[in-house]
Amino acid sequence: YLAVNTNKEEDIARKVVERFFPYWGFSWVVGSSALMPKKPDQSGARMIANKLGVLPEECIYIGDSEVDIMTAKNANMHSVGVLWGFRTENELIQAGAQSIIRRPLELLSVLGLERI
Repeated sequence: YLAVNTNKEEDIARKVVERFFPYWGFSWVVGSSALMPKKPDQSGARMIANKLGVLPEECIYIGDSEVDIMTAKNANMHSVGVLWGFRTENELIQAGAQSIIRRPLELLSVLGLERI
């Protein structure tokens, strides 16, 4: 499953996902709202896991900031820091990222899959 957990307003986040990622098959999009605390609160991440019928510890939480890494930790999910975003490798490691990837295809190794 693929899902989005963002601090952006939920209605805007849904529109962005629909517009720019129409074929990716995101199962769930959770954004900021009056009922949903912002990251690094675990609520959005745990709600996604619950809606998808998986345990948090079975999830990989991918992000480009310390807030994303803290959210993963708070939700008991494996944190993957990506280097094509806001922060440096050192900043993501200091935040506690369990894995670091430089390119999207490197996620395959985090998942334990061989690269094609």
